[in-house]
Amino acid sequence: MISHNDPKFNIFSELIKKILDFAKSFLTARLFDSIKEFLLVLSNIGFYLAVIVGILAGIIAAARLPKHGLKAFFYALLFSFAFIILQFIAKKFINASDIIIEKNPTNMSNSSFLEVVGLLTFIGGVVFFITKLIDAFNFKTVENLITAFSGLIILWALSLLTLNSKEISIKIEKETSAGQEAIGILTYFIKVVMKLVPIIFSVVVVYASILMLVNLFKMFGNKSSLYSGWIHELSSMSMVIYGGLLPLIAYIVFVILFLQIDIIKAILSIPKKLDNLKK
Repeated sequence: MISHNDPKFNIFSELIKKILDFAKSFLTARLFDSIKEFLLVLSNIGFYLAVIVGILAGIIAAARLPKHGLKAFFYALLFSFAFIILQFIAKKFINASDIIIEKNPTNMSNSSFLEVVGLLTFIGGVVFFITKLIDAFNFKTVENLITAFSGLIILWALSLLTLNSKEISIKIEKETSAGQEAIGILTYFIKVVMKLVPIIFSVVVVYASILMLVNLFKMFGNKSSLYSGWIHELSSMSMVIYGGLLPLIAYIVFVILFLQIDIIKAILSIPKKLDNLKK
């Protein structure tokens, strides 16, 4: 008798399962911790680089921009000072959400949802990397090369956390109710984003600081390159600011969202408490 579970009719499913098994064996919790620590070290270097490059860009702008040189120098100093403050703030909040995630465990009835999302983000990381790498060779731009590695790191980190659900305090419990399942899926998205904040923060800061260095060299060219380099320099400086603010903003948003989740949990627990009172 022919069965839909017959391996002969599930060749692609078996292939996908092997890819998923490889992702699970490769993307471990220890790997996440190692990548996180390495990127945080790079982010510190990125901040130092941003401060130095910002001041140098200001000096070049002051010397070469006839009308707005002094104003450009003041902006560069302001940005550089902001980088120093933001590095301090980021260190205070970079791991602040870990305790809240640990103290707010949620349940799912099975691992199917997590496995599918983990698989898609793992494959998506590879596809994104190859696409951007091709663009980097075709257009010969540093930006596409950095974007390729940045996207791969973030997507694989997302896949890693999803396939290692203990890292985001999600337990697989068969007795999970429909309401708890909904909360589990909802909190998954919140928790995984919060857990990715150190990775995204580091990638943005390092990416922006490298762009600042690239734009600095552009400012040594003719007047057209000077103006173009300075405008792009301001844009890259703003990106460092956004990256530096991310841990603080993410923490505030996370706390507000989890307040709403706690309210939903309290409402869903009312019937159970009423049943206990009747007993």
